[in-house]
Amino acid sequence: MGALSRNLVLVLLAWLMLAGVCLGKQVYLKDGSIIDCESFWRRGNQVIVKVNRDVVLDFERNEVDLKRTFPETRKKPKPIKRKKIAHAAVPPSAVNQAAESAAPPAAPVAAAAQTPVAAPAPAMKQAQPVAVTVPAPNPVPATATVPAPASPVQPETTQPAPADPASPTDKAEQERKMKEAAEMMAEAIKKQDPELLKKAVEAQKNAVPPEQRAQSRGLSIKILLFLLVFTLLIVISMWVVYVKTGQPGWHSIIPIYNMYVLMEISGKPWWWMFLLFIPVVGFIIYLLAMLSLAQRFGRGVVYGLGLFFLPMFFFPMLAFGGAQYEG
Repeated sequence: MGALSRNLVLVLLAWLMLAGVCLGKQVYLKDGSIIDCESFWRRGNQVIVKVNRDVVLDFERNEVDLKRTFPETRKKPKPIKRKKIAHAAVPPSAVNQAAESAAPPAAPVAAAAQTPVAAPAPAMKQAQPVAVTVPAPNPVPATATVPAPASPVQPETTQPAPADPASPTDKAEQERKMKEAAEMMAEAIKKQDPELLKKAVEAQKNAVPPEQRAQSRGLSIKILLFLLVFTLLIVISMWVVYVKTGQPGWHSIIPIYNMYVLMEISGKPWWWMFLLFIPVVGFIIYLLAMLSLAQRFGRGVVYGLGLFFLPMFFFPMLAFGGAQYEG
């Protein structure tokens, strides 16, 4: 069974190879060589040969044996028998009448003069008259519209693009101006010349581009508003805290005196207020006062640290929360 199937496969392969050879086309060259190809055709004075989908050759007609490559298989066409038809004589009046009815009124009638009339054949019998239809000429309009000449197309003028404010040349110019202003400022400080100092300040202002100055001005206004809101919130919260401790609220807005009252409600000696003006000692004294104030309201150390580092959050919590003064 295996040998039989193997023999069938071999026979099938051989048949396919022979079929491929038989179905292939051949081009005969005058030097005696033969080219097996898929197809070939003539294009002008050349013969194009497609060997496969990747190889296409072209030869001159004098290099190819045209008789063997292109055998004449077409049969000669049979001659067409032509029958003679007798033309009847058409009277000129009928032709003129037909032309006049078909032509427009403005056009002259010249069909009768230009239409040849065949004479009757002497050896043939006289046939019946045949009506001749003259095609009507295309009517010409009285007024022809002439297209207006096209206006010359003007070339588009391209406007130059605006200069980029962040271009390298602008950055280099800005750096140069800043450097000159810094040198002028250093020289003015060294010489202690007020006029030169004013010029240095103006040079520093001019060195900053307008966009950056506007941006920094807007940022400064936002920061100022932010600080103003938080300061107002702290002042209102201190007012409420002082009221909770039994002191008048207006004591919290009087400078220096408010620190005196703060030491009293925190349980610290009143003279500690003078230590607040010493740079490093004042930092420690104020921290101890906040820790003691949080303890007087029943809060812990973390709350006292919050009053010292984040007063804008913890003072409103102390003022408007449920904490009561226990001093």
